[in-house]
Amino acid sequence: MQMQGNCIVRSFVIATERRDKNLYPSGSDFTYQLPVTLTNVVGVAVRDYKFGNETLVNQNNKLLRIYGDAGAIDGTIELTPGNYSNSITLLLAHINTLFVPYGVQFSINNITSKVQLTFTGPAVTDYIAIEFGPVLRILGFEGGIAIYRTTSPTGIPFNAQTFLTTANASNSYDAYNNASELVVRIIDVEALLSNDSVTNRCTAILFNNTDSTGKTVHQCQEKFTPLLQTQARLQALRIKLLNMDGDLYDTVNNEVILIIEFYCAP
Repeated sequence: MQMQGNCIVRSFVIATERRDKNLYPSGSDFTYQLPVTLTNVVGVAVRDYKFGNETLVNQNNKLLRIYGDAGAIDGTIELTPGNYSNSITLLLAHINTLFVPYGVQFSINNITSKVQLTFTGPAVTDYIAIEFGPVLRILGFEGGIAIYRTTSPTGIPFNAQTFLTTANASNSYDAYNNASELVVRIIDVEALLSNDSVTNRCTAILFNNTDSTGKTVHQCQEKFTPLLQTQARLQALRIKLLNMDGDLYDTVNNEVILIIEFYCAP
C-alpha cells in the first residue's frame, strides 16, 4: 500500500493459473477474490502485464463453414490449432488435406502471389462456398468465397459473396504477422477508455503484443484511469480476457499475469 496524492494505492498481482479451475475452467473468464475489501475506489491502472499471442489457428477461429451442391455438402471443417510457423504456405498445406474429399484446393498464384481456390477433382458437381471468417481473413480474403462449375449460385446463407470460377484473395503475402491484442474487461469497474461495441471496451484496458517471441512484459500505464463513478466497495473482480473480435482470448493454457493498481479515496 502506498499514497499518491490524496489517494491510497493498492496493488494486486493477478495470475490466471491461480484461479479456482473447478469453478472457472477458462483462464479468460473468471472471478478474482481480492485479499482485502477496497472502499471508495476512484481509479485503476494496469502497471505490468505478461501474455502470449493467440496461436495462428486457435479455439476462436478453427472452424470453416462450407456450403455447396444445394446443401449436399453443407458442413463445418475443423482445423488443428497451431502457429504453422506463421506461414501461409504451411497453413494452406494443412487446410488442403481437409479439402481433399471435396475436390478443391487452395494455392498461391505464381504471378499475383495471392491465395486462390480452384477445383481439382469431380466431387463437387455444382458449387462450393466458404463463409467469411478469421481464417479467410488470414488468407487475404475480404469476404466469403465461392467457386462454381457453370452457373453462379444464389441464396448462399452469408453476406459477403464472391462468385468466381477461381476465387482470389485481395492481399498477397506468405509470412503472417500474428500480433495479438488483449482486452482485459473488469466487469462492474467502469474505466472509460473507448466505446468500441465489439469488445465492450468501455470497461476494458487494451494491450498490444507484437513481440516476436509471443510474450512481453513492460510498464503500460503511467497514470491511473479515473472511474466513471466511485466504487464504494470492491471485494471481487469479474475478469474477462477478450481478443479484438470480442471472443474469449485463447490463452492455450499459458498463464496471463497482470499487476493492477486501485486508487482509493481516503
